[in-house]
Amino acid sequence: SVFRSDGSLKMLKRRLWINRRNLQVEREIYYSSQGIPSMEFTRKNYTTDPYLPFPQIIEFQKLSGSKKVRLELRNPQFNSEIPTEKFNYKPPADYVLEPVN
Repeated sequence: SVFRSDGSLKMLKRRLWINRRNLQVEREIYYSSQGIPSMEFTRKNYTTDPYLPFPQIIEFQKLSGSKKVRLELRNPQFNSEIPTEKFNYKPPADYVLEPVN
């Protein structure tokens, strides 16, 4: 649970449900400034990519109404890997590098 502190008063701002097996957030409920549940988010069907687990189904619902929105990502594609040579750093000739302990 995430709390917002207004002086000495602590108000519940958000509650998280985390899957213990894969440590992914599966459900969130956001609370209004009065402490009333206002919005619910759920995430399902995470990709199996070990570097970027991503939910393929995202649902959100405003709890004061009955409308629900469902986003389904059928073939998510992400940026390709950046070649390692792009990370080679060559300082200017007059620059002195010192090791940091």
